[in-house]
Amino acid sequence: MKTSLKALKGTLFHVLRLLRVHHYSKNLLVFAPAFFAQELTDMRVLYKAAMGFGAISSAASAVYILNDIFDAPMDAKHPYKSQRPLASGDVSIQAALFLLAGCVFMAVLTAQFLNSKTTLIILTYLMLGPAYTLVLKKIPILDVLAVSAFLVMRLFVGSFATSVELSGWIVLMTLLLSLFLALGKRKDDVMIYHNNRVRTRKVVGGYSRGNSYLNIFLIFIALSIICVYLLYIHTENVQERVCVPYLYLTAIFVVIGILRYLYLVFVQRDSGSPVRIFFKDRIIQCALAGWIITFGFGLYG
Repeated sequence: MKTSLKALKGTLFHVLRLLRVHHYSKNLLVFAPAFFAQELTDMRVLYKAAMGFGAISSAASAVYILNDIFDAPMDAKHPYKSQRPLASGDVSIQAALFLLAGCVFMAVLTAQFLNSKTTLIILTYLMLGPAYTLVLKKIPILDVLAVSAFLVMRLFVGSFATSVELSGWIVLMTLLLSLFLALGKRKDDVMIYHNNRVRTRKVVGGYSRGNSYLNIFLIFIALSIICVYLLYIHTENVQERVCVPYLYLTAIFVVIGILRYLYLVFVQRDSGSPVRIFFKDRIIQCALAGWIITFGFGLYG
């Protein structure tokens, strides 16, 4: 009995890893439109945002599973990704396909309970998944743009699900930030290739021939994020809604977070997983918490 219970727990653990539940932190972007529109205290809006969170979480898991099915042979050569359930053999391909179908079904069903626009964006997300796995991830620049598109679509899920208007500034900030993180991941892949001569992605060959290009692009995007954020908090719309004189000080937390990530990329050479970095790096955690508290107080205080 104890042996079977232990085996069940082990299977459940591997399934949760295959679904990448720890990556659901990225799906909190669904709540961003309501947060910035000062609607997050409305329980009706919060409920719909939670439904959108469930829909995009299921869709994201479906894309993750599909990607892992095709990447399993390549992931087996990666120092970290080799521990993924499919690459390590802890979960079979048949079981993964069953979970994939279930995630697609739950994503579409949940979206349909909201509205047609949410359903459309979820279907678009699900269609972009195979395009990314089969084609886009093999083409330099298009691969990171596709990853950014996945994150931006989370914003639109939140906007459509709650019927809250989405600011173009927030879309631009999210696009730049996701590009920044995705390029950091590619930088990590290139370093693994140069150090171990192991190509963890087919696209690495395109980036490895121009490593300095990645460095320049990372710094350019970092500066762009800071500049766009400063412009955003000084727009007339934000100044009218946030009646506090210190809002510009929130930029300090943005700068700290960006500089810390650059430090991890260029000095520590540890940028393979932004989610893993977030959960282990106290400085980035404190920067994000400080920004949420100060900006949130300006909106809701």
